[in-house]
Amino acid sequence: MYLEKRRRKWYAIHEIPESVRPAFDGRKRFCQSLATESKAEAQRRAGILEARWRGEIERARSQSGDALARDANYWRRLRETATSDHEREIIDDQIADAAERITYPAAARAGIEDDRDPRFQQLPEHSQAKRFADVAFGRLVRTDERLEEWLATKTDLRPRQRSMYRSDLQRLSRRFTYLQDVTRRELITWVNKELMGSGGLSRKTVQRVLAPCRGYWSYLQDYGLVSGDADPFRALVKNTKAGSGGRHGRWLPFTPAEVVALLRAAEERQDGTLADLIRLGMWTGCRIEELCSLTAGQVHADHFEVVDAKTPAGWRKVPIHSKLALTLSRLKAAANGADDYILPGLKKTKHGERSAAVGKRFGRLKDDLGHSKRHVFHSIRKTVTTELENAGITENVTADILGHDKPSMTYGVYSGGSRLEVLRAAIEKLSYPT
Repeated sequence: MYLEKRRRKWYAIHEIPESVRPAFDGRKRFCQSLATESKAEAQRRAGILEARWRGEIERARSQSGDALARDANYWRRLRETATSDHEREIIDDQIADAAERITYPAAARAGIEDDRDPRFQQLPEHSQAKRFADVAFGRLVRTDERLEEWLATKTDLRPRQRSMYRSDLQRLSRRFTYLQDVTRRELITWVNKELMGSGGLSRKTVQRVLAPCRGYWSYLQDYGLVSGDADPFRALVKNTKAGSGGRHGRWLPFTPAEVVALLRAAEERQDGTLADLIRLGMWTGCRIEELCSLTAGQVHADHFEVVDAKTPAGWRKVPIHSKLALTLSRLKAAANGADDYILPGLKKTKHGERSAAVGKRFGRLKDDLGHSKRHVFHSIRKTVTTELENAGITENVTADILGHDKPSMTYGVYSGGSRLEVLRAAIEKLSYPT
């Protein structure tokens, strides 16, 4: 669903999936005037239309498309497992008969006695029968057919990233049932009008959605399931301006005084875990999940190790600031063993992450203190970065502390990284008002 202004009035438009268009006399989209110049009022009225149109599409699917697709896939599997050419010929005859049973009764009801009659090919059932035969004979391949197979090859994905990839590809599969439906023109419509239009996704989010789709398409090209001549996903979304920072570019840093105020507020609420999390963040600049995943065995006398980070650069040693030493000693002593987390009591999500619940508590805390939506826990990481820059620390050293890629090839590729004593001297530059 998306809105379009025509002659000062707003119109609601909803694309009809190709698989059910025959049920709507071949129409490609619903379109109706909302009889208003107000966008807010148009959006309210469009919501009612969208519910109705989606219901009509689902009814059309249940009456024709889905049932036909199940039958067609049944015949396709039967054909693929045939043990001889003779058996395959028998199955082919059965598929042809099934396709005729879709079309000819409808033609008879319409008074069409000859399949050479021009009206015969205009029947919606004729399009349905052709689609049925194309699937049954293997000329059409479901978009999600190799989805799990491709995901199995991505052994380096973290659980949450794997889940997001699957969700993104399922989104693609819902929009394009068969690989042959995926064309450059249809993809442009999907991205501009549905994802970024009615879907309300940001440009950066759409780029993220398209990344696994493009990788999956390349995999299908390797197996000859789609044409290898072109990449229909190429440059569907133009890159944002350099330096925008994407999602993290929208976050604002806290001031040092605001970080201290957050810490004091957590202490006043007697939320010891949240207070410790803020302490760890303000003296290290680590990501929230890096801190919540930290175990006692990773904490040493003068540094701790970040392992299993979100990027290769994130695997690093972080020096322990003198102001953080007592906190880490206390947390490590409270752990029962090397494998115990230094922030206890946090439950893992289905993706294996421990930061979700305490991250929400931080969100409520900062909201209560009047901070904007552009302030999140990651903002503390930005505070640390800002303070190190203002203290004159070079970007390469700061990158080693924060787990970022180096800004230049010389240090990024050929350097083994800053020595721990250099990192320690840099991180001791951090200070907060008491």
